[in-house]
Amino acid sequence: MSRNVKGGGERMRKVVYVQYTAPSAYTILRSGAKVLAKRDWSIWFFGVASRGNANEIVFDAVPHTEIRTLSKPPSGSLWRLHFALFTIWCVGYLLRLRPEVVYGSNIYSAPVLWFFRRVLRGRTIYHEHDPPEPSVDDASVFKRRLRSMAVASARICIVPGEERAAEFKARYPTADVYSAWNTVDADDIEGVPEPVEPERPIV
Repeated sequence: MSRNVKGGGERMRKVVYVQYTAPSAYTILRSGAKVLAKRDWSIWFFGVASRGNANEIVFDAVPHTEIRTLSKPPSGSLWRLHFALFTIWCVGYLLRLRPEVVYGSNIYSAPVLWFFRRVLRGRTIYHEHDPPEPSVDDASVFKRRLRSMAVASARICIVPGEERAAEFKARYPTADVYSAWNTVDADDIEGVPEPVEPERPIV
């Protein structure tokens, strides 16, 4: 059976996770993917290669999942060219897949989020696991601009912890902010109840 078609022939809804790193770097993504897989979503991860087969190990038990990665980014001046190619590569897949939701897992997903929200008029989520470190160098200015783009392009923003959420909301007053801790997979802990549905739909 195709990963994108349910047993009755109905098209599966798609979610695309984008992160300019190895998808396995964020173990919380596995938890979210498993929840969506149980609801018959087709799940796609786009990132850059990790050493060995870490991505396959992390996501091997999650059904309806596809992982696509580019080579590891080079150092030096070629980095930005690699980042631009990564963005174009992701956009190409969005045009092909036409997912319902794009989920950005770091600031480098910002251009992809912008394209999906502003051009394709899709639903977007920005999950900021770690905030950019404050600095005055050119690299940090670039990161702050990406962060602002990600926030402006996201339908909702997710940050770990209520304190971080309050700080985030103070900096970006128009953002719709949710708090969610980066935790281990609930399936790996005995006695954890099924997740409670949110009071209002997130996407």
